[in-house]
Amino acid sequence: MNIAVNGIDDVQDANDTDKDDKHPAQHFDLFKAFYHLIAALEIGKPMYDGYGAVTYGMHDVSGVAFNSFVNVVAEDRDKVIWIGTERGLFRLDKKTGTISATGCEAVDDCNISVIICDTGNGIWVGSDKGLFRKNASEHYFRPVTMRNADGKLVTDITSVVKDANCSLWVASYGSGLLRYDL
Repeated sequence: MNIAVNGIDDVQDANDTDKDDKHPAQHFDLFKAFYHLIAALEIGKPMYDGYGAVTYGMHDVSGVAFNSFVNVVAEDRDKVIWIGTERGLFRLDKKTGTISATGCEAVDDCNISVIICDTGNGIWVGSDKGLFRKNASEHYFRPVTMRNADGKLVTDITSVVKDANCSLWVASYGSGLLRYDL
């Protein structure tokens, strides 16, 4: 079967010649929806609702600028979407579509590489400037001081995983793998 794709909205079966069929391209609805999603992923940060993609670009509806190089996204227990970019941490209010900076200089000036939302609604953020945490009751992120075996301050966090024993396993460029017991 040949499929001609001439832009996002023009998806058709090149061999479909049955003009009497009331819905000749119905079997392509799923393909078309998938194509819309893939196209949106290539141009920005989409939200896909099954019908169309909403793309959040360099500025949101409130005019807040955020970098288009999104590294990571996560959703917390309160359904807030956290957006980690190369220029800081932002939050998306899904009801209004408003994106705002956290207001915390510690994470607003970082290259965010990982966001972990824990079961207590705490948020862990790994970045080029180290590891940060915000408890559910706090409004700001605070740095988590970690030192490697040589006593050197750990920065350049590349990955974080929380295990079943409530330990964080932290990967860092230049400091290797570290365990942080909660």
